Amino acid sequence: MECLIAIGGSILGKIAESTVEPVGRLLGYLFYYRSNIDNLRNKVRDLDNSRTRLTEQVEEAEKKDEEIEAADQKVAVKKWLDESKKLSEEAWNFLANEGRIGMQHCSSCSMVSCYKSSKKAKEMKDLVVDKIKDGGEFSEVSFRSIIPNWIENEDYKAFETRMPIEDKIMEALRDSSVKAIGVYGMPGVGKTTLAKEIDKKTKREGLFDKVAMVSVSQTPDVEKIQQGIAEQLELMLNEKTPEKRADRLRDRLRKEDKLLIVLDDIWDELELGGVGIRFENDKKGCKLLFTSRSQDVGNRMEVNLNFLIEPLSPSEAMDLFKKMVGVRAEQADFKALAVDVVKECGELPIAIVTVAKALKSLEGVSDWKDALRQLRNSSPKNIEGVFEKVYSSVKLSFDSLTSEEAKSILLLCSLHEEDERIDSEDLMRYGVGWGLFRDLDTLDEARDRVNSLLDKLKARCLLLDGSYAHGGNSVRVMMHDVIRDVGISIASEKRRMVNFKTAFKLEECSSKGELKESTAIFLRDRNFSTQRAHIGKLECPELELFLSPYSYFLDVPDDFFEETKKLRALDLNHGNLESPPSSFFVLQNLVTLRLLGCKLGDVTFIGELKNLEILDLSHSKVAKLPRQIGKLTRLRLLDLRHCRDLKVIEAGVISKLKRLEELYMRNGFKQWEVEGVSNTSLSEIKNLSRLTILILEIPEASVLPKDCFPEKLEKFKISIGRDEYYFYDSQPFYRPAGIQSPNSTFCLKLMKSHQVADLEILMQKSEEFHLKVFDDVNIISVNELERKGFPRLKKFWLRDSGGMKYIVNSEGHSRPCSVFPNLERLELACLPVLEKICYGKLAEESFGKLSFLSVWACPRLKNVVQFSIAKRLEDITVYGCSMIKEIVFQSEDENEAQLIPEVEFPRLRRLYLADLPELVQFFWSHLETGTSVSSVLDCPMTPLFSEKVVFPSLIDLNLAQLNIKKLWPEQLPTASSSMQNLEKLVVDECHSLEYLLSSTMAKGFSQLQYLCVKNCRAIEEIIATKELTEKGISMECPSLSALTILNCPKLSTFLDTNSTKKDEQEGMSSVATLSLFQEKVVFPNLTELTLGYLKIKKLWPDQLPATSSFMQNLKKLEVDKCHSLEYLLSSTMAKGFSQLQYLCVTNCRAIEEIIATKELTEEGTSVECPNLSTLTILNCPKLSTFLDTNFTKKDEQEGMSSVATQPLFQEKRCGTLLPSFISFNNLKTLRVSHCPKVINLLASSTARGLVHLSTMSIIKCKQLTEIITTFEEDETEDEIVFRKLTTLVLDDLPSLRRFYSGNTRITFPKLEKLILSQCPELRSFSHGTINSSKLTSIITQIDYEKINNWRSQYFKLYEEAKPKELVWEGDINTTVLKLDPITSIRHLFMEA
Repeated sequence: MECLIAIGGSILGKIAESTVEPVGRLLGYLFYYRSNIDNLRNKVRDLDNSRTRLTEQVEEAEKKDEEIEAADQKVAVKKWLDESKKLSEEAWNFLANEGRIGMQHCSSCSMVSCYKSSKKAKEMKDLVVDKIKDGGEFSEVSFRSIIPNWIENEDYKAFETRMPIEDKIMEALRDSSVKAIGVYGMPGVGKTTLAKEIDKKTKREGLFDKVAMVSVSQTPDVEKIQQGIAEQLELMLNEKTPEKRADRLRDRLRKEDKLLIVLDDIWDELELGGVGIRFENDKKGCKLLFTSRSQDVGNRMEVNLNFLIEPLSPSEAMDLFKKMVGVRAEQADFKALAVDVVKECGELPIAIVTVAKALKSLEGVSDWKDALRQLRNSSPKNIEGVFEKVYSSVKLSFDSLTSEEAKSILLLCSLHEEDERIDSEDLMRYGVGWGLFRDLDTLDEARDRVNSLLDKLKARCLLLDGSYAHGGNSVRVMMHDVIRDVGISIASEKRRMVNFKTAFKLEECSSKGELKESTAIFLRDRNFSTQRAHIGKLECPELELFLSPYSYFLDVPDDFFEETKKLRALDLNHGNLESPPSSFFVLQNLVTLRLLGCKLGDVTFIGELKNLEILDLSHSKVAKLPRQIGKLTRLRLLDLRHCRDLKVIEAGVISKLKRLEELYMRNGFKQWEVEGVSNTSLSEIKNLSRLTILILEIPEASVLPKDCFPEKLEKFKISIGRDEYYFYDSQPFYRPAGIQSPNSTFCLKLMKSHQVADLEILMQKSEEFHLKVFDDVNIISVNELERKGFPRLKKFWLRDSGGMKYIVNSEGHSRPCSVFPNLERLELACLPVLEKICYGKLAEESFGKLSFLSVWACPRLKNVVQFSIAKRLEDITVYGCSMIKEIVFQSEDENEAQLIPEVEFPRLRRLYLADLPELVQFFWSHLETGTSVSSVLDCPMTPLFSEKVVFPSLIDLNLAQLNIKKLWPEQLPTASSSMQNLEKLVVDECHSLEYLLSSTMAKGFSQLQYLCVKNCRAIEEIIATKELTEKGISMECPSLSALTILNCPKLSTFLDTNSTKKDEQEGMSSVATLSLFQEKVVFPNLTELTLGYLKIKKLWPDQLPATSSFMQNLKKLEVDKCHSLEYLLSSTMAKGFSQLQYLCVTNCRAIEEIIATKELTEEGTSVECPNLSTLTILNCPKLSTFLDTNFTKKDEQEGMSSVATQPLFQEKRCGTLLPSFISFNNLKTLRVSHCPKVINLLASSTARGLVHLSTMSIIKCKQLTEIITTFEEDETEDEIVFRKLTTLVLDDLPSLRRFYSGNTRITFPKLEKLILSQCPELRSFSHGTINSSKLTSIITQIDYEKINNWRSQYFKLYEEAKPKELVWEGDINTTVLKLDPITSIRHLFMEA
């Protein structure tokens, strides 16, 4: 026992030396050594089994195309596998080592070893147990793999016309206030391609955490849409019903903060809630993007923005075609065909790509010609892919139309010519004849239906807007070429509707019997040859429409219509029917007959067409409308406009047309009788109880019977006694979206007072009224004409009425006058006795909607309008009123008869005041005590706009010919808004102004974008600084983009920031040294600057601080007739004008150089004009160089100068070839004229840099000897190439000896026009070889008649002048040698 105790003590002592653990635990490690080792071994086996099982699950998932459930989960699984493997290997190594050692020895040393091993085994077991526990959390490690939505978008090309749309869409996606965006356009225009590109851009930019893009298609499959979105959001949808799946998807979307869902190809409104798409209001980063063929879809889906994608530009279409078809498109035999093919594809990307792919494999020219022929004939069935990809896509849109009327109108449009503007009035008249609108009661209802259908077809991008730029009431539509081609194909196959380009083709098909089943024929023959087509009998028993708008040379034989008894609509416009065919009488089903612009003889035959409802004889030569026309008892529309030969309408004809709804008689028949004995009378119109539309011109009111106009008449354009107003009335009553054109227009020249009562009904119904009242009419105010106050009138013109004293006179009335409640526009002109617009009290509703007021040449008017009316106006124009003292006044008669502390005009956006010599103030109140107009006038510095007048919405202010000394007060109250939104200010011929506005006021014009000050003789500075301290002021014009200052002879500076008080006290002035623009006045956004007729010596300071923004964005600079300028700007300043693109210096007598170098050291400097594209110098007699790089101070001191030897554009020489002293890398247009001191134009090194030059015109430079000069150090073997020069004008250059004096080759690869005129000393063009492959002649004489030296188009007139004489001998040098002496070119020979 003692021995054991001794051994144990010894062991414990050894162990105690290496540990501090309690003795009991130390003994436990010894006693449990074996169990700890066994436990570790067992647990490591368990760990290995767990790792093997998890590894197999991952491998199985990968085989099944599954992934670890989430990104962080994937990392965790991989980490566990790696760590468990490492731990297992460490444990097995430990156990293997322990197996070798075992318990072989039981010495005190081995006991220590056993203790340590037992302890380590216990610790490792605990680690293994924890790792096994961690691995148990991976019960399911995977789900179905989501294929990354990386869209290659191979066919995408960044087109320039599409970039603004893309940028706007991306901008909208970044905008937190935008929830939904729409993109719409015609089939095949590239909407899906654009959406895919937006998808790519958002992913590249990281704009959203996730993007899901799904196709909806014409028949939406909600489950498929849900699944597509869910897969891209890594969401499992296990629910069975669409409603539950929608709930699951909606719940998932709530967890997203930045998500974009793209729904592509939506055909109709999609119920997003039913799909499960819903974003909460706080989800500002979640967006929707829709693409559709219809604008209406986006509107119904309540998008914030809806973008129209239009076809490509012609150049983009050609680029795309070349990209797809390859080099063959550039080959000579294929080039012209390529252009025609692209045109037939209508700039539609899908058509271009499809056709190009088909043509790429076709190597023969004949194959391409055949394909082009098929495209032109709208039958490209043999061009691979066109029908399947292009036509089928468009046909799908056609088939989706639910309205048969819409389909018929679309097919009717497709029969029109390519690129034709199709008139909706024509479609209505054809459609009624065709029987499309049998459910409607009136023609006006049919007109509304057609317009509604056209709007819907345009919204679906099946039609295009075809309205003319000048507007008018008519609506016109156009068809895209591809849509038209598909329409022609459908019309032919489904409806048997055919169109013919020539009458000869119609003749051929008719003779072969190919038209027997045709229901519609459209003949579009514009061939004005004298050869006539003899068609013969038209054997078309099923024909319902025959439309021939150009029948000039179409022979219509007697039997032409014998086999067309079903014909319902016939158009034979511009035909010769002086002897109509006898077969006309078989057309008893005819509803619409249009003989527009025809030569007609006796039209009695028309009276036999008993079912006729629409008869159009407009523009035709017809002399008489016989009584037989009265048999047309079903006639609803009669159009006799512009029938100038029509002299007789037999009495009783019009009155018998009981069903007539619309009568058009403008600019034609004028022989109205009072009683209607031999000719018709206006009383017949009264009997037309159904008449609702009337266009009529009556030469004088004397033929008017009492109450001659029907009560139902609602829409009319009637002119009585005057013809100087032209009404555009081909479609008089269509209202395009957003435009409210008047339904009723009345134009009256009133000559006698007793006629007023008979016309009152027209005045009451009129929406637009033009009036001229003769002097002998006893009426002094307009409201005397109509007792009800013109309740419907919206626009009123009163002109040349010498007796009108007032527009409204309510003086003496018992109650305030109610008048013009709906008037929007009032124009008054040439009213010599007009004293007031309103005299007396007005009811509150009077002029309640007036927004536009124009007053011209009313010499007795002293003020214009009272404040109660003026405060609602948006536009005021007052011109040429010599006695006006104020524009707006407040009188005691007004309802608001109290003094107004602040006079606000909240709606006024435009104000034009001109030629008002007595004008004192814009606003004046008669309620101001102790003041009068005369007392205000006595104060010479009364501002036009007082401090109490506020224009919060004014953006355009134009003031001219005013005798005003001050426009605004020096300072406004800090709370005043005055004109803070003014964008445009023009001041012209205000000769009393010494300055425009104070610096304090100027700060309030922060939105000003355009400023023009011209012809102001007294103005000394634009912004006055008299109220400033001597420290001066710094000022910024942050929004000003265009500035024009012209003919202000006393102007010395824009704003004087240098206080000169001390100089003035000493009798000295530094004005002469001031530059127009000072360094402390900054124009950061100025892009256009125009200066003319100024007596300034300096435009800018010579140097600016390095950090100054000054005018760094200036792009266009014009300087004219500034005769004191010696140079334009310094070289230091020039470096700050790096954005300058257009520079024009004209008529500056003293200018010697454009860029001055006086402040430079003798080392000189390099100056670049990196963006300058147009340079024009005209009539600068002292100018010899653009920039003087030869420092001649010593020569000048000795009285010598080398100026005469300098080229206008020089080069800095520090070796054999160095960059130009001034660089014009982007110059496109160079024009120089009337510069007699210029000897040489360009140094050869400068010429080599003009790689973009397209036009060069050098005219009337007396001493110019050569265009391009060269020096020894310039001589290189590099040729001079004007790569883009197309036009070169050299005219009236009496000293010109040669174009280029060097021996280097000179090349003009694109030169097409060369004018060499009046150059008597020209001896050679160039010593070296000249290459000008496109040039075919030299113009030696031009037509000078239209060229005026000082017109703004001076250079263009030269460049576009008609040639009088052309010469060509194969190349330029040879031609110059051979020129006839008559051209005044002498001594023609090549110098050695």
